[in-house]
Amino acid sequence: MLTNFTQRQRDKRRQLTYHSDNNDVVEFLEQKVDEFVKKTKPVFLLNESELQSLNRSLQSPEKQRSWRVRSKTTRQKALFYNKDLRKFVQDLEREDDFQLKGNEALFVQLLITTVQLWNMSETYRKYGNFVTNGDTIATVFNRYIEVVEGDEQFSPSTIESLRKQMICHKLVSVTIKSAKLKHQLMLYKKRQQMISVSPV
Repeated sequence: MLTNFTQRQRDKRRQLTYHSDNNDVVEFLEQKVDEFVKKTKPVFLLNESELQSLNRSLQSPEKQRSWRVRSKTTRQKALFYNKDLRKFVQDLEREDDFQLKGNEALFVQLLITTVQLWNMSETYRKYGNFVTNGDTIATVFNRYIEVVEGDEQFSPSTIESLRKQMICHKLVSVTIKSAKLKHQLMLYKKRQQMISVSPV
C-alpha cells in the first residue's frame, strides 16, 4: 500500500492534464518522462537546489553551461545534464515532434514529480513504510535506523522519503528541509549509540 503522499503526488500530476491547454502533450510527456526517469534514476533532483540547474539546462544551447567533473556526485550530474537530458529533449523534438519552448514549466514539473514518485515507490518496495499512525518521532527514527542499511540511512533518496512520510503524518512541519531532518536523525542516532555504551 503506497503512502497517502504518494497518492496525492500522482493525483497532482494527473491534474496537470486538466490545467494544460493540450491534454495530449501532458499524457505524452508523462509516458516519456516515466521511461526516462526509470532509466536514468536522477535522485539528485530531489534536492530543491537542483531546480536552478535543471531550468538552466533547458535553456537555449548558447546559454547552457557544461558541468565540470570534480567528484562522483558531479560526475553523475554531468552525465545527466550534458548527455542524458539533452539527448532526451532532442529525441522528443526530433522524433516525436515535441516543442520544449513554451512547455518548460510543464516539463520541469512533470520531471520533478515523476522523480519523487519513483523514489517513493522504490523506497517503499525496499523498506515498506517508515511511519504508521500514532508513531512518535523517536519511534519513526528507531524504525528507520533498524530497517535501512547503514550506508543508505543518510542518502538523499531515503531521507527524502522519510521526510515526505513524516510530513504526511504531521510529525514534522511541511517546511522542514531534508538537510535539517538528516541532521536531526544523525544527532538522534549518535545519542542512542552513546546511551547503549554508557555504564549502568
